[in-house]
Amino acid sequence: MRPSALVGCSETISRLVPHPADALIGISLSSFIAGERSFAILFEPGDRRSLQSFFWNNGKLVISYLVNLDPRFEMFTPEGQEWTCRALDTVPTEGTVHLWSLDAERHETNGEVLISAQDPITPPKRLLLDLNAAAPLGAPVILKGNPENFDASGLVVKRHEAVSTDGEMIPYTQVGPANGNGDAPVHLTAYGGYGKSVLPHWGRYGSGARRCLHSLARC
Repeated sequence: MRPSALVGCSETISRLVPHPADALIGISLSSFIAGERSFAILFEPGDRRSLQSFFWNNGKLVISYLVNLDPRFEMFTPEGQEWTCRALDTVPTEGTVHLWSLDAERHETNGEVLISAQDPITPPKRLLLDLNAAAPLGAPVILKGNPENFDASGLVVKRHEAVSTDGEMIPYTQVGPANGNGDAPVHLTAYGGYGKSVLPHWGRYGSGARRCLHSLARC
């Protein structure tokens, strides 16, 4: 299906009309062709709010963003000169979550999207969600999941913040026993640079969390 609207990050068309940096803006295709440049702001970033990706599916625009490193998803439908927003609140909102169209070609999309979800103590799973379902959206259908290769019972995932030398608050994710008091060795993984968020995921971190705390920091 050919989208009926033009969407882009503000940097690519900032010469037309000023918009906040890293905002996602849109306008109906017919209005743009007619010379109109009044773009609607579909997403505006903040201190702990950053756009991750967006794609079209069956005439609907799906956007992915992070709020304090937690994944969030919304769907926009262009209707004339307006946009209708619908929160995809049945999609998992913790750990590492990605959405993409089931069909490889955009003109073949029919509202079905695939979801990949995982966190440090929950193995990856693949789910299916129909964006055309009547409101409220039902829970995604689980298609398959990886096996649990370690016992995660008794482990919890927590979010904290640390103060850097320049005063910036650095969020980090901690994996460890639910009854732990913090008196344990710590395995720390940290990354910073290029605006890339490193999100907590399944793997070697959770498997050793009974013996030591694991922390993943975004510097």
